[in-house]
Amino acid sequence: MKILCAILVGAGLAAAAELELKNSAIAVRVDPEAHGAITAIVDRASGRNFVARGGARPTPLYTITLADDKHQKTTVDSTQARSVTARTIGPEGRGGQPPAVIGQGFELRFIHENPALTVRVTVRVPAMGPLSYWWLNAENKSPLAVIRAVFPGFAVPQVLGGDPDDTVVIFPNANNSQRYWNLPQEFKYAFQQRRKTEAPVAWPFRLCSALAPDVVQMMALYDRAAGLYLASYDDKVNVKEYSVEGLDATAMRLNMAHLQPWLFGEDFAIPYYTAIGVFHGDWTEAAEIYRAWATRQPWCARGTLAAKDTPEWIKRYPVHLRFMLKHPVRNDPGRTEWDKLLDKLEEFGRDYPELKPDAMVNIVDYDPGGFWAGFYGERWPAWMGDQAFAARVREIKRRGMHPSLEPFGWHLTLQDEYRPDYDLRKKPFFPDLLANTLMWDEEDARRPAGPARTGGVRRGRAP
Repeated sequence: MKILCAILVGAGLAAAAELELKNSAIAVRVDPEAHGAITAIVDRASGRNFVARGGARPTPLYTITLADDKHQKTTVDSTQARSVTARTIGPEGRGGQPPAVIGQGFELRFIHENPALTVRVTVRVPAMGPLSYWWLNAENKSPLAVIRAVFPGFAVPQVLGGDPDDTVVIFPNANNSQRYWNLPQEFKYAFQQRRKTEAPVAWPFRLCSALAPDVVQMMALYDRAAGLYLASYDDKVNVKEYSVEGLDATAMRLNMAHLQPWLFGEDFAIPYYTAIGVFHGDWTEAAEIYRAWATRQPWCARGTLAAKDTPEWIKRYPVHLRFMLKHPVRNDPGRTEWDKLLDKLEEFGRDYPELKPDAMVNIVDYDPGGFWAGFYGERWPAWMGDQAFAARVREIKRRGMHPSLEPFGWHLTLQDEYRPDYDLRKKPFFPDLLANTLMWDEEDARRPAGPARTGGVRRGRAP
């Protein structure tokens, strides 16, 4: 028999009981009367509830950002819904939910009037195991684009037990993984560093943030008694943002922001579940939970070299040579000069003749023209000229090696978040950056590579 409970905000109805799902390892509870706020994520072995209670208002279960065609943004969250209804649901997912999770659950439905949204949140807990599974679908009846959803939202303590040094947060960034402990001191130090820049310092305050796929799709919070596990079970590895955000001196959030392209007037359904669970041990135990899921996905189940179209030379595990180029008008100590790239490869071949065949030659920073194009600032055309660049690539291939580029172009956006007044559609380059970018004319590009020279080089002019 299904149980239906409804809360009409401001209607003065009697308080409804919290909704709870549990098995032998984990229990989760939400409060429909508090606009679906998560009130408990309990490790049943230790009895610990990881949700921090208190504060002026509950942490929103979700926060959704919408935008119009002029890039004006609007934010709504679960606490602003006109009405909230809740019901229990059967063990199998329906209505567009991602597959492969079977377990009893409940569904919360939130109605927003301005903008017009109907948000549906589903929570499931299988009969066994330490994980719960969360899913969000927003039916968009407005002309705006739903571009971002922070979900599921809840606060956690900065100190889990009595010893601040025993509480650890793992933030597995692909470039620089972070292990934070004694979170009050971590935030205090971050505040001190921010003040040195004369930037404003206030709560809420981000300790760190990163975008997938540059960050592994999981985070963990733990001490010696028990741990909290969060992960996006997204087999397509869609772009999403993770962050650790302090709310005040005692509480924080481990945020997961799910992103999608600007699709005006269209619905937003997260195409995967977010897993929230419990574990015992250190970060390696959390990593094993994620590994158990990841090794069943198409990109990991067979290994990257098992694909039918993988060239034989890659299967021989060639050496990877990474050259960060020195720009002729910048002081880049320790980098490789463009005209000496082939000399460097020749020297490598003499020193390591057994590694030279099939070596991968990775070229980075061939055009430091504007950071908006990516994390490392590349932008076509290459500063030494497309033809000269292509000739060098062909020569590397002729020598039996395999050139590759590192553009990071997936970070390209129409409006740069760091310089809000910039619009790519109106100004293709920053004038100051373009004026300091070298471009070679076609006649100079046809000349053979030689010592650096100034003839034939012209500076770009701002449009």
